[in-house]
Amino acid sequence: MEVIAPQIQYDGLLKRLTEVPLDILYEIFSHLHPKDLLHLTRTTRAFRSVLMRRSATCVWKATIANIAGLPKCPPDLNEPQYVNLAFDEHCHFCLAPNIQDIFWSCRVRCCKSCIEENFVSDFDLRKRLPFTPTDNTYKTIFPYIVYPKPRPYKPGRILFYRPMAEKYIGELGKIRKDTATVKRWSKERKEEQMRRLSHAALCESWSSPWADKRSTELNVFIILLLLFSLYILRRDHVLEQLLGVYTRSLW
Repeated sequence: MEVIAPQIQYDGLLKRLTEVPLDILYEIFSHLHPKDLLHLTRTTRAFRSVLMRRSATCVWKATIANIAGLPKCPPDLNEPQYVNLAFDEHCHFCLAPNIQDIFWSCRVRCCKSCIEENFVSDFDLRKRLPFTPTDNTYKTIFPYIVYPKPRPYKPGRILFYRPMAEKYIGELGKIRKDTATVKRWSKERKEEQMRRLSHAALCESWSSPWADKRSTELNVFIILLLLFSLYILRRDHVLEQLLGVYTRSLW
């Protein structure tokens, strides 16, 4: 006789998520791997609503802190964006899977097919600048990558991140006639570039030995069991305390 395993009713469990107090959810979620937390936000709207609200920032920070050596979230990204960059292996443009090339200084993960469309050469960038550069100062301002990664006798090409290049060119076009404003703008962008490059260097150092081959599927059922088990334990504890108070009041 064939035995058919009962199907787990995930939907019913997920709908009861609202019964679990936020402090319990946050306590459990804070112990997850960042990649699991990211996948959890994509499981249902209820999870996304809970984890993408501002009060859940502490949970994301805690999961990031769980990873040894992972630099803190940079100021130009929020925590979910940072986790997505570091752990989600999909191209940010075409969503191709298993993409390992992370361009930390540009805050993107990109496949080979999307490089040409989303990055521009040194020559093309110089042509689009609202003024003719007399030196390489613009390289200290515009986010860029070296692609392919440099190897002996193969230095790679400098490619500038197109979205940021277009944004900066637009800003320069508006202020080009005001020398003082251009100088102030350049100073601010150089400082931003230095912060990005410094953080990118830390991330490169961390990601090089990183070999955490985690499953891309989150075991939702196990997490839900933990959630409800903890909830029931806490609820029973509260009831026990209330019962104790009531019993003592009778005496």
